[in-house]
Amino acid sequence: MLKIKGNSTTGDVMIFDDEKNVTPLKYVVRTSKLAGQYWIARTSDDNEFVLKWVYGECPKVVFPKSLDEEFKMILDDIQILRYNLAIAIHKDGTYYLFDDDGNILIQKQRKLVILDSDFVLIENEEKMQGLFNPWTKAKSKQKYTRFDICEEYIITYQDDKVGVLDKRTLTEILPPIYLSVFPFGEGTFKGITINNMEVIGNALWNSPSVEVQKIYPAKNGFYRFFSEKYGFISQDNGQLLSNILFDEAADFNGHGYALVRLCNSCIINIIDSHGKISKGKYHNHIS
Repeated sequence: MLKIKGNSTTGDVMIFDDEKNVTPLKYVVRTSKLAGQYWIARTSDDNEFVLKWVYGECPKVVFPKSLDEEFKMILDDIQILRYNLAIAIHKDGTYYLFDDDGNILIQKQRKLVILDSDFVLIENEEKMQGLFNPWTKAKSKQKYTRFDICEEYIITYQDDKVGVLDKRTLTEILPPIYLSVFPFGEGTFKGITINNMEVIGNALWNSPSVEVQKIYPAKNGFYRFFSEKYGFISQDNGQLLSNILFDEAADFNGHGYALVRLCNSCIINIIDSHGKISKGKYHNHIS
């Protein structure tokens, strides 16, 4: 059991383990058990800090590391034991997030909420929110109004518009500008715009695809789309295979090409996976 003994002249407080002096601390007026190896100490100015104490060793101030800082700790057993995280309010009213070694992970926020073992919600003075993963240090942009954390991805909101975040990296797959978003194949999501156009995005792409009228499921590495005419979007990078669009187009087959027809021609051409178009033979239409 930790005990304290103060010196009214100097303001020093000695922390004792079974009557053995182990460490001095300034201006502590009381300590109380928090959870596990953690204790909370309060100063005469009503500032708070946390000690981590292993029996037989000196108690260690873990957060905040500087006792000159003025914090009010927001702590509970679940946060400190299950998540090894602590939230504190600074004297200026902003929120800080500490790990159990006293490192500041997030600072000077309007609001912090530990959602679960993987995510902390952060909110700035403009009341825009983001997510932070304290273990990977991944951090999203702070541009959202709320989140839905799903099993494999995160739905983001800006008021009545929605988007998607990659759950591992917290990078944006689709920005929150769509009426709806939903999974569209492995790692890929489709967004529907206010004009009822469609777009797709993937965490591995640099940006979402172009907006078109209709995007069909991927076949053999390419999404076929329709937007007055037909074209193809690469499954690898989300880019157009070719700027040339076709009156008719079939899906890519397993041999690395698709049948296409240009400008009301009766000639069926072939487009390969590099966008090269080769002349084919006469047909009325592509079946």
